[in-house]
Amino acid sequence: MSKQIAVYVDDDMHELIGLLAKKHSTSMSRLVLAAIEDTYEDQLDAIAGELGLAEYLADPASAITWEELKHRLRANVETKERDR
Repeated sequence: MSKQIAVYVDDDMHELIGLLAKKHSTSMSRLVLAAIEDTYEDQLDAIAGELGLAEYLADPASAITWEELKHRLRANVETKERDR
């Protein structure tokens, strides 16, 4: 699910971002999102990790082992290959 945010920039910045987006054959939204992700990648990863840890600590029984995850992924791939 996607959510929207608003970013307000002055007219000159808006024009420059638009030109840069056009130069890269992308939208202004994708350009700004890429800039955020590139700039804050490590911090976003750390926050995601903290959230995952908190989720696990709240319900440790919901976790699965690495072996179980590999088994589920393998079964999923086999099902998709069989359905082709």
